[in-house]
Amino acid sequence: MFGSKHAISGSSFQESINEVIIVFSDSEEVVQKVQELFQAVETPLSARGPKAADEALIKLMKAICKDVGIKHKNLPDSYYLKFFGVPPNA
Repeated sequence: MFGSKHAISGSSFQESINEVIIVFSDSEEVVQKVQELFQAVETPLSARGPKAADEALIKLMKAICKDVGIKHKNLPDSYYLKFFGVPPNA
C-alpha cells in the first residue's frame, strides 16, 4: 500500500487495500480507518473537503504503522503522501 500510494485509483493500490482488510481484520483501529478512507473516496469531490482522501489515507497509514509497532512520531504528515519519482528524461 505504501509503495502504490501515488495512484490510489490504480489497481496496485486497490489490491493492497483489499489485503489490508484481511491482514488487519483483528485491528479495530485499522478497520475503522479503512472505512473512513472508503467513505472519503466514495463521497463526490464536490461534497467533500479537498484533502479528505489524503487525510484519511494518512490516518490509515499511521494506524497500520502503530499496529505493527513502527514508530513514526517524528515523521511529518506530508511525508506519508510523498513518493520518489524520477522524470523519464533524468
